[in-house]
Amino acid sequence: NGLIPFDYINHCLEELAKSPIELESLLPWNVKLG
Repeated sequence: NGLIPFDYINHCLEELAKSPIELESLLPWNVKLG
């Protein structure tokens, strides 16, 4: 998916810390980092 693993995991942890969200939005093919 062209994601850098460190950035992807960091993004996921930040989003999970904010509030409970749908986990599907954190799947690699749904995350747009850049």
